[in-house]
Amino acid sequence: MGIQPEDIYIIIPAYNEAQTITGVIRQLTDRNYPNIAVVDDGSTDQTAAEARQAGALVIAHYINRGA
Repeated sequence: MGIQPEDIYIIIPAYNEAQTITGVIRQLTDRNYPNIAVVDDGSTDQTAAEARQAGALVIAHYINRGA
């Protein structure tokens, strides 16, 4: 039986990645990974909106919490 793509949860941290996040999510969904979450770390661009539009669950910090 083994581990199937639907058994895996992918969490992507992101900060100002609007230009690339859609491509990353599409590559994963094209490989049948349906459980994708993006943690938007207070981006000032459209990272969260792009990730949602691409089908990811988005968890957003309103301010940047990274170092």
